Amino acid sequence: MSVRIDDAKEEARLALYKAITETAEKINEEATGPTAAAALNHLAEAFAYTTSTAQPHS
Repeated sequence: MSVRIDDAKEEARLALYKAITETAEKINEEATGPTAAAALNHLAEAFAYTTSTAQPHS
């Protein structure tokens, strides 16, 4: 059971990392402003949570 949970956690981290890098590229290419920056911030917080669930993230 634990192996599946660990696999799911790693898949979530990888999916979030991919979304972060894609959003960062869009910001660099399109300079879409505060909305894109906010989206990137939310993705970064989600990634941080999956990396260290014991730490508070907002």
